[in-house]
Amino acid sequence: MNKIILTILFSATFFISGFTQGIKLSLQLPEGYRFTTETSVNLIVEQEFMGIRYNTQMEIATVMHLQVNGIDSDTSYLLSASYQKMDIRVSSILINMEVSTEWVNSQDSLSSVLRSILGKEFTMILSGKGEAIDIFNLDEMISQTVAESGLPEEQKIEFSRNLIQSVGEDAVLDNYRNNSSFYPSSAIKVRDQWDSRMNFVKSGIPMELSNHIKVKELTRESVILASEGRISSQIANKSQNLPSSPDQTFKLIGNEVSEKIIDIKTGLILESIVSQNVSGTIRSPSENAGEEEMVIPFKIISRCTMLSGSSQ
Repeated sequence: MNKIILTILFSATFFISGFTQGIKLSLQLPEGYRFTTETSVNLIVEQEFMGIRYNTQMEIATVMHLQVNGIDSDTSYLLSASYQKMDIRVSSILINMEVSTEWVNSQDSLSSVLRSILGKEFTMILSGKGEAIDIFNLDEMISQTVAESGLPEEQKIEFSRNLIQSVGEDAVLDNYRNNSSFYPSSAIKVRDQWDSRMNFVKSGIPMELSNHIKVKELTRESVILASEGRISSQIANKSQNLPSSPDQTFKLIGNEVSEKIIDIKTGLILESIVSQNVSGTIRSPSENAGEEEMVIPFKIISRCTMLSGSSQ
């Protein structure tokens, strides 16, 4: 009995000591490690032009399998990835598209093309902070798959463009974009807080996010990090590697709220929920000389959920 009590006391002391010293967050994935990521994105973009309101709504759900194929000296992870499931719905005044790899219907040619993408591998590079550094061959694979399909030629171009926008390289990078700020360089403890700032592009608009992150909960298995941030548009600058928009001026402001659950052992983000709300105006010069510039009310509402788990 005394041995059991001593063992429990020793384990508790070790656990408390580890929390006092802090927990270092970083990816610790062995070569060959396989995991699955399920992503759900809901995006609403509202614009008003000449008194007419235009709404675009997108709902995208994907399941992706990933495997660690190598780790370099900078602790970046080389991953092979492939889609295992995709559901896409886009609704606007210009397009109304709904496709799913789950639909097996000989008359649904678009979903049939989407299914042909499943299992085809592309390459991702993740940093030790969970940030997607680069993606290779995904856009090319989508374009080639659509080009080899039996769709009419005029439909191939439009469908390929919509797929790349929905599940291509930039879309995946955007889903991973702010992970790095949730892996601070120093060890963290309960009630720790820190600030981060980053540039990103949303719907083609250069923006800046100023985030305040705090440790919400810390257990033996995982840590929950919560953040609140302020989003503002910015002027494109070549030194910032942002797309230039010389003919448009953005005046947008908003907020972001997020929460992430990170596995302490692997450093993998088990669950991530990010919500954004941004609104303001876009100013564009008139096409006719002498006329006033156009002021377009603009709004973005988005929510992205990611769930990850080992598939070993």
